Amino acid sequence: MNRGSNGVFNVHLEGGAEYGEFIYIGDIFQEKIKIKKGKLHLDDIVLEIDNEPVAGYTQSDIVDFVKKAGETITLRTVKQGL
Repeated sequence: MNRGSNGVFNVHLEGGAEYGEFIYIGDIFQEKIKIKKGKLHLDDIVLEIDNEPVAGYTQSDIVDFVKKAGETITLRTVKQGL
């Protein structure tokens, strides 16, 4: 997934260890998002960001991780309940 022209990835990640939840896709700004391959869906659980497992990460951890990322990040996700 590439950063948009506004400098952000246009995906809102929610959840986190502090809430007893996995990080998940909370909102997608489809008209602004640039995805190279695959599809993202609301409520998908994020397993990895750039091949880094993110289970146990807090919301703050994720924000810092994504801010430090380059122009492209790779998300590995799974649908909830699978």
